[in-house]
Amino acid sequence: MSEPETTYALKASGSARPVSPLTLKIMGVNIAALFMLAFGFLYTAQYENQLIETELNALSQEAKLIAAAISEGGVRIAYEDNQRLARDLTQLMVRKLSTETDFRIILFDASGNLLADSQRLSGAGGIVEVTELAPPKNMQPLLQRIENDLTSGLDTLPVRVNLEPFPDFDVESIQSVPDMIDTLKGESFRQAWNSQNGDVLLSVTRPIARLKQVLGGLMLIRTGDRIEQAVNTVQFNVILVFLATLAITILLSLYLSTTIATPIRRLSTAAQRMRDLHQSHTEIPDLSNRRDEIGDLSISLRELTENLQRRLKAIESFAADVAHELKNPLASVRSAVETLPRAPDAESRAMLEKIIFDDLRRLDRLISDISSASRLDSELNFDNKSLVDLRPLLSSLTRSYNLRAENGTHFTLNDKIPDQKPATVWGHDGRLTQIISNVLDNALTFADRGTTVRIILSSSADILSVAIENKGPCIAENKLEAIFNRFYSERPKDHGGETHSGLGLSISRQIAHAHGGDIRAENILDDGNLTTGVRFIITLPFYSA
Repeated sequence: MSEPETTYALKASGSARPVSPLTLKIMGVNIAALFMLAFGFLYTAQYENQLIETELNALSQEAKLIAAAISEGGVRIAYEDNQRLARDLTQLMVRKLSTETDFRIILFDASGNLLADSQRLSGAGGIVEVTELAPPKNMQPLLQRIENDLTSGLDTLPVRVNLEPFPDFDVESIQSVPDMIDTLKGESFRQAWNSQNGDVLLSVTRPIARLKQVLGGLMLIRTGDRIEQAVNTVQFNVILVFLATLAITILLSLYLSTTIATPIRRLSTAAQRMRDLHQSHTEIPDLSNRRDEIGDLSISLRELTENLQRRLKAIESFAADVAHELKNPLASVRSAVETLPRAPDAESRAMLEKIIFDDLRRLDRLISDISSASRLDSELNFDNKSLVDLRPLLSSLTRSYNLRAENGTHFTLNDKIPDQKPATVWGHDGRLTQIISNVLDNALTFADRGTTVRIILSSSADILSVAIENKGPCIAENKLEAIFNRFYSERPKDHGGETHSGLGLSISRQIAHAHGGDIRAENILDDGNLTTGVRFIITLPFYSA
């Protein structure tokens, strides 16, 4: 396999990717936006703060009621009317209250001694530690387990309230109990903590007072199970909505990528086939019915392909015409050169030398015109266009040809466009001059002696017309189009037939088409329907600044 074929095979195989990169980009952008939106909904810190505040208010009210009950039912009056909390009474009250509530009750007397702890039951057998255990996972409902598993994955994300860890204190040492020493001084505290297993924990400390005397301190500790459940429910619902939306987003992304990536891939495949030199014609998919940018791209590529194919055919035809036109004078020169040594006399030698000289001049003119014609396309495409006013251009050409005219030929300009209306076109000044000059050269060559060549400027709707009329030999009706073919020439020798290449009118039409116009020829008929001359008509689109 040659190097170009290898390169083509590699590039063609690259287009058959299992997954389109454009599909991945579309899906990535849509999913990234969805993740950002989901993260915003999963951020429940503000909602959790409200729940914590509500639970702390409720726990504070319960602490107030319990403190009031203990101050009335757990107090004994000692000597000299001193009041103190009785251990047996307070333990009894704490034990009864703990069976009816879901929080831990810790009670200290005014001296900082532990009186009661709902998780430490004292009796004949000693002190029993009570610890609440979470139910086994296999005993939880399936939906609850799914919810817990999904929400547990969010622990690493900053979507919850950031709480201080709950200190590991010893109830036997009041110094380790949070805020209790200050509580015995008459202050109340409430705070939310982060437990060892990562859940919310609420605590309230409140002094127990009777007749403005602080008798002890009360601490209530409640797990934030309801808060956790409420937050987990919200996050679980957000996750469910997110997963459903994610599935829909993926399907929509696939659909969107199909409507974008698939037609682009088809266009890309067709464009790659165009590079295959073994294919003479490539059909670009017609997606114009989409009525979007891809449809516009399809139309542009189809037009580009058609123009390219026309250009390639034109180049092939031009090359064949050039080879044919060059072959004739070369064959003539070769024959004359081979015959020259065998010339019988000086007169024959002079005639052969004249043939060689004339054919060489013809070859030189052909090569010059062919070079000019081959550069014409690129010059028309890349040269900067500008606004060209035909009035001064035609006036200048009229004066120039009147100075060059021989045999009494005269050139006149007839402007039929009102003075207030411009006669401007958008194009190349030099190339527009070349069109008109080519036609004027023909008129100067074929016009009858002493006649007038008329240049008529007129307009119709958005079209400007330049008609050039001369009296003289007519053109056969079946040749009115043929004269614009490349290398077509039926000039007699006395009109320069041996030196003209036959490219002038062909180049003129090519320039006119490049400007969005045209050029055609017709015979002029008199009242008796007899031909009196030839008229060339150049049409160009009107352009107003």
